[in-house]
Order: sequence, then C-alpha cells, then structure tokens
Amino acid sequence: MAEQARLVDRSVGEFVAAVASAAEPVPAGGSVSALTGAASAALLVLVCGVLDRKRVDGVEVLLDRAAEVQRRLLALIDEDANAYGAYLVAMRAHDGAALGQS
Repeated sequence: MAEQARLVDRSVGEFVAAVASAAEPVPAGGSVSALTGAASAALLVLVCGVLDRKRVDGVEVLLDRAAEVQRRLLALIDEDANAYGAYLVAMRAHDGAALGQS
C-alpha cells in the first residue's frame, strides 16, 4: 500500500469521498467509527467547556477525560487504516505464495 497522508488531515469532503470509493480500501468501517466517536467526544468537550465557563463544579475532570478520548479516537482513525493495509499486504503475499508466486 502506497504511503498516504494521514486520514485525519483530509478535509471532511475528501474523507467521505474516500469512504464511498470502491477504488480505496480505506477508510472504511473502523475509521468511520473512530471518527464518529471522536466527533461525539468533541461535542462533550464543547458542553464541558461551556459548563466550565459557568463555573459548574467538577466539570474539569470530565473535560480532561473527554479531550483525551477525542485525541485517542482521532489517532485510531489512521491506526485502523494502517492495520487494514498491513492485513491486505499479508493476504496478497499469502495468496501469491499459495499460487507458487512468492
């Protein structure tokens, strides 16, 4: 698989177009799920930020945790794509070896 720019660096439109493309094996389900989770965590970060400005007690811990979840899920977008790419390479090598084409 050719080296590509990180999926998280693509525009939303580019990402969605790549998901819909039969020509690109990634992003797919895992990356889309991670993106959905990251966006959900971002909404929680937003709400916590508003509550923090209103000086609601105890929200700082939740804000920090939600921001960490958001960061981790963003990283998983590309980790999933890289793992699937490695799987495809291994399967192609296995298929070639099975056909005597190693």
